Amino acid sequence: MFSADEWRDLSKRMGLSPRQTQVARLICRGHRNHELAEAIGIKPDTVRMHRRELFKKLRITDRVGVPVRLILAWRRGGET
Repeated sequence: MFSADEWRDLSKRMGLSPRQTQVARLICRGHRNHELAEAIGIKPDTVRMHRRELFKKLRITDRVGVPVRLILAWRRGGET
């Protein structure tokens, strides 16, 4: 979806923590909570916490909004 440099730039512009960026990347790849937890070695409850904070920062209400908001931010240079 995005190159490593684009992810780094988006993460910085959107104010995402490294873990939130990791969760966002996996959501964009279609991973569900239990798959996220397994992929990054944390508990599903912890994934939900990171996902909830990610949604707040991106001002979205569901996982479908993650790639949409990030693509819009990327196209607009960070203005969401």
